[in-house]
Amino acid sequence: MTYLLLQSGNDTVNLTADGVYLMDYVPRYDSNAESLTESIDVRITGTSSSAIADKIRSIERFFELTKNYYDNRQGVPCYLLYQADSILPVVRSRLLNGRVIASDKLSHYKLLNKSVDVGLVIERLPFWESFSETELPLTNGNGTNVTGGINVFNCNDGSGSAPNQRHNYVQINASHVGGNLPAPVRVWLQNLYDSASRINNLYLSQNVFSNPSSFSHVIEGESAAWGGSNVASSGASGGYYRNITWSGNNQTIIARYSLPSSVISNGGGRYFKIYAALMNSVSSTYIQARITFPSGYPITIIQEDQEILIPTGERFIEIGTLQIPPWLIDQSDLYPLDLSLYGRKSGGGALAIDFLYLMPAESFVLWKPRGYGLAHTTQLTVDYIENQSYVEGYSPGGKSSIYMLFGKPITLIPNRTQRLYFQQSGDTGDLDINRKILVRVFYRARYGTL
Repeated sequence: MTYLLLQSGNDTVNLTADGVYLMDYVPRYDSNAESLTESIDVRITGTSSSAIADKIRSIERFFELTKNYYDNRQGVPCYLLYQADSILPVVRSRLLNGRVIASDKLSHYKLLNKSVDVGLVIERLPFWESFSETELPLTNGNGTNVTGGINVFNCNDGSGSAPNQRHNYVQINASHVGGNLPAPVRVWLQNLYDSASRINNLYLSQNVFSNPSSFSHVIEGESAAWGGSNVASSGASGGYYRNITWSGNNQTIIARYSLPSSVISNGGGRYFKIYAALMNSVSSTYIQARITFPSGYPITIIQEDQEILIPTGERFIEIGTLQIPPWLIDQSDLYPLDLSLYGRKSGGGALAIDFLYLMPAESFVLWKPRGYGLAHTTQLTVDYIENQSYVEGYSPGGKSSIYMLFGKPITLIPNRTQRLYFQQSGDTGDLDINRKILVRVFYRARYGTL
């Protein structure tokens, strides 16, 4: 049996019960449309003509709520709930507008006979989504298919033991992402790092198309094939960082990191934001990232981004956006390349690199506070489903929207394994590898056709 309901918060109008019979409704789908206009034919019955008129007025009042929310952002969103058959799930689509067609169908004769056919015209968003929000099981070294929250750290060296193994990602397995359209997420996280230094910036990117289960998204600083020397440090990812120095006034190559065949093949020809995590801040220093060939000898520059001035006081630095691999995207037996770094500073310079972070550029966001970050035990919710974000956990309670969101919403691709990569910076500029957040991810599966 088909089920059709108008819902606005606790207010509902059932179009398939309480004296209302659904005569005709066929959902449309247009992948290029920003909204869809559809017709719904219903038969309204009642014990009296006034009862029928009251039912019609309740539908009209609902459409007034719909228009008021869409035009003025007053009230709550209005939805059309639909279930094509009792064995299928209930889905919803946000309504933008609606009206009752009151032509000769509302004749005095039919009212006297306690039955009237009414046409409804609705405008809605061009997709359906699950009525109920679902928490996605998350996986990393701290657990497999975990709900209720999984620990995420500020490096990916894998040290420690579960549930406190240092990994900076969560994996969502393909079987857990349903629907047939990309679906936005709601990310909830809690700051578990017991320090007076609050979380400042939060960086998040999503890997869907670069073999997420195998792609090495972090290159440890100490793994440099050439340039500088390793320094032991308990505060560094992997226990070491790479200390690099150079002399002179002109740009020069300062380090080379190997991109083996496995890394460039898994990259799938996607573009990555290359971030450098520094052990300390620098000033008046320029850096440029290039992909060079052949591996071991930077003879030919295959690809490069512009030289950038490292912002004074910053330690998590975007040094360029590069394509990996830059050629032969559909091949697997690729010759290794190098990620070569070039530096420039008047009189020579120095960099202490803890690790390089390869963050997919096509799905990358920055969450930045309005001056005041996320304190210990407080929680941040970024809800791309409802287009809102808020912080909770401060005394005396309540929500505050202190984080600004930059970048396109994170959306899950149906039936694909994907990873979300995280990075945190403290409000004093630190990148402490022991920073820890508890992460949960929710979504509503989206459908174009049912």
